[in-house]
Amino acid sequence: MVAISTSAVTAQRPILPPPSPKAEAQDTAAAPPTSDPVDTVTLSNQARQILDGKAPAPPADPSPPTQDQIATAVAALNDTSGKTAVGDQLNAYALLTNILAKGQVLLDNRLPPATPPPGGMMSEAAAQAALVSSFSQRLNQVLATVDSQRDPDTKYDETDPTTFTGKAATAFNALSADDQQIYVAAKTLSKSLGADDTPSARPPDGSSPPDVKAITDALAKVDDGSGGVMGKDQIAALNLLNGDVPAGGGPAGQAVAMNAAASPFAARRAQTQTLVEKYLVPGEDPYPQMLDNLNKLSPEDQATYFSTRSKASDGTVLFGSLDSLKDNLTTRESMLTLYNQVTQAYGVSDLTQLKTLAQKNNPALQKLETLFRADQESDAWTAQVKDFLSHTTMADLGLAPVGDDGDPDMAKALETLEAVLSDARDFAKAIKTGKGEKWEPITEAKKHGAKVQQAADPLGAAKAEAGITT
Repeated sequence: MVAISTSAVTAQRPILPPPSPKAEAQDTAAAPPTSDPVDTVTLSNQARQILDGKAPAPPADPSPPTQDQIATAVAALNDTSGKTAVGDQLNAYALLTNILAKGQVLLDNRLPPATPPPGGMMSEAAAQAALVSSFSQRLNQVLATVDSQRDPDTKYDETDPTTFTGKAATAFNALSADDQQIYVAAKTLSKSLGADDTPSARPPDGSSPPDVKAITDALAKVDDGSGGVMGKDQIAALNLLNGDVPAGGGPAGQAVAMNAAASPFAARRAQTQTLVEKYLVPGEDPYPQMLDNLNKLSPEDQATYFSTRSKASDGTVLFGSLDSLKDNLTTRESMLTLYNQVTQAYGVSDLTQLKTLAQKNNPALQKLETLFRADQESDAWTAQVKDFLSHTTMADLGLAPVGDDGDPDMAKALETLEAVLSDARDFAKAIKTGKGEKWEPITEAKKHGAKVQQAADPLGAAKAEAGITT
């Protein structure tokens, strides 16, 4: 067996598990040969004017639109009489979409502030007009008619959104002059927003249209900075908005995602991540620091932080509750401490470097290495580690505590552990009775005793830290 001294411990920089491997993004789209024929696309005069920058555009006034301008735009999008020119409807759509992307949505029955935000402020009704008004539905249908025929490997030219071939070119040429104008204007608007050139697909057969009221309600909640919306409601709203943009959403659908990402609540949620995960002392174990930072937040901000870690990007639930996330941080510290102590005892930087066949084939060491290298951020991992600690002894790991004379000293290790636990109970009692100040002079002595115990029996300490008593 490999011996661990109970008399001295050399502090080492913690070994952290490597980040989970992520597949490199690869561009599999092959550039078409320069000799390939390109179908001729016939542009209407209005579409050419848009591409040449001659078509009417939304006002360049840097001040946010007035509520009267927004109301006029809403009326233009809802007009089905044919009296409103397509160019005017496109300007109205662009005005509302820009506010939807860069401004804020106001909760129903609330007056707009005297000084609107730089991006403008719109009511939920105006946001709904940008998404599902009669003109917005026509725009989405035009986009889907052409984009559903696009070759997914063919990207648009930077200056000409009608650079496509084959069936897409045929579909575009079959559009009326007004619809060609609508298509080109919509693609130009998406580019001005900074949105990706993603073809607008038709919704799958049998799918139901998005609940636009739910979407605008959610936007209003995450955009609210007055404190009048409960944190749990803002969390639910942002989770809803972070789902896929509804198919056929057009530039307005892209604007919904942009609004959610730039909303005041999204900024607040990102700040909680920074406060928990970034304010760490380099070289010291991160997980106790993260847990301490988390516990310093208000209950509402703790819940906000939990919402950033509770689910994976694919929707898989990682943590069932805030308490289980905190338990995970404690267990990760136990695992890190144990792993560092075991590798130190064997004189290696990680357990893949073990030298003898017996060490390499030791099932407990193999399991320890597997758990340490696994993705640690989940309740499932926490349960696996606790099960491992509860069924594994130092002897299983090929280790035994020894004293200064080199003899096994398990009794001393257990005695030290009991003393540390007893002190912890006494300290908690002193705090509850208002006599905690007398413990301040011996804080460092307690830390030293804990280090001695950790060196004597790292697995026992890990079990105690993880709340395992048997």
